[in-house]
This record gives sequence, C-alpha cells and structure tokens, in this order.
Amino acid sequence: MKRSLSLMLVLVLALGLMAGCGGSGDTTASTGFGTVGTTDSAFSKEKVEFVKDNAAVYRLVRNDNSEATITAAQYLFKQMKDKLGASFRNVSDSEDGSDIYEILIGNVNRPEVKIAKDYLESAVGGRYNDYIIATVGKKIVIYVENEENLQKVCQEFLDLYVKPEGVEGGILLTKGSEGNFANYTINGVDVGKFDFVRPHYNSSYLTEVEMNDLSATVLEKTGYKMQITHDTVTASSPAKYEIIVGNTTREGVETISNYDAYNIKIAGEKVYINGGS
Repeated sequence: MKRSLSLMLVLVLALGLMAGCGGSGDTTASTGFGTVGTTDSAFSKEKVEFVKDNAAVYRLVRNDNSEATITAAQYLFKQMKDKLGASFRNVSDSEDGSDIYEILIGNVNRPEVKIAKDYLESAVGGRYNDYIIATVGKKIVIYVENEENLQKVCQEFLDLYVKPEGVEGGILLTKGSEGNFANYTINGVDVGKFDFVRPHYNSSYLTEVEMNDLSATVLEKTGYKMQITHDTVTASSPAKYEIIVGNTTREGVETISNYDAYNIKIAGEKVYINGGS
C-alpha cells in the first residue's frame, strides 16, 4: 500500500500539477506594500477616526474558534489602548455587527471579510501568506489566510495606520507572498483552488501522510495552501474544486476491488484518487 500511495504522489505531481508551469515571482509593488489608496468602489474612503471625545469608535472582532485570532485580538487590544489612550472592546464574531464600526481580525463571519478576500485574490493572487488591510464600509478588515502571520499583519496595521489623528481617505493595503513561485494547474485550474477530501471514517494514516506531503510541496512551489478535510464536514457545501481520496461519500467515487490496483481520474472540477487497499 505504501508503494501505491507513493505512486499517487508522483503521478499527481507529474500528470496534474505539471500541466501548467511558469514563474510569477513576488507580486507586490516596488515599495513592498502592494496597492495602496486605490479608487476601487468596494472600499470606503471615509476618514478613519479611532477615537472621538476620548472614547473608542471601533470595537475588535475575533473568531473564538481560532486560537491565533484570539491571540492577535488580545495583542491589538493592548497596543491600541497604549497608543491611543482608549479602551476598545474585544468581542466574538457571534455578536451582531450590523451598522457598527469594527476591526475584523482574521477570518471572522462578516460579509466584509469575503469582499476583502475576493479583492486580495484578484489583486495579488490570494496565496497563503498574502494579506490585506482595508476599510469596507464601517469595518476595517485585517486578513491573512496563514493565521500564524496574523499578529504580524496586526503590527503592520499598528505601525502604518493607528494614530491619534486617524487616517484620511480610508485604508487599502495588499501584500503578496514573497517568493519566485511556479503556476501549477490541474486540468487548467490553479492548484491553489483545490481542497483534499478524505473519508471521515476508516481513513488510512499513510494516506494522511501523503496528502500532507503533497500539500507541503504545493505550498513551497506555488505559495498556495491546499486544505485537507473530510467528507462529512463538507457534505452540505463542498468546495468547487476537490481532490477526492479514497472511498468517500462523494458522488462519482469508484470502488476498486483489486488490492494492488489504483486509479486517478479527472472529471470536470473533481479529481478522484482511489486504491484497492
């Protein structure tokens, strides 16, 4: 089985990922800060005032399911209080945020985060370490997919924008991941758009190892992080592009009875990888 799994890794890299390849490099501007001050209509140009009449205007919003988001919110809370002399509330994204000035930290459940993520993808590619700081309506979005870097992005927000006089003209900063990346595709689709899906039950440890190895290889070469999840989590809302590994509950999976056999099949937006053992 280990032999077949290793062949899976080699074949996916050779047949799928190498279908399209080209260097792209760092997508940031020469300043190192990407696009700043664009007139894109999705972003607010209203002056950002952090404090009015000695009281905080914004509150911080975190995702309580993410330890990195909680840590970054705590850090930003303390630093903003020290710099501005006002206490900013630090709340969970489970609280209603309608018509409230908020600083959204990480992947919180506000529609403004989705707007910022979509723009980030179109502006610099949406790689794992790309980030955006932007005003969207009454919100300031601070987002990076790699949450290990979230506190660093918060520090950049503090250094560049958090001032007693506020910020004229709103905020829009994007930064692309640094590196000379290749553009790998599967069936003409950027590999970064694919998620791995494994069976929730009876998933092989060796399969897990191979998926993690492949995900790490793709991250190193392309800057994109392929997520690994299981079929019950995503059953109601599957990703558009999936690499489906093993006997999952996904439609189109073909069971292989021969112990030593395996199959790789690309069908539209799905890749199926399965073996007999």
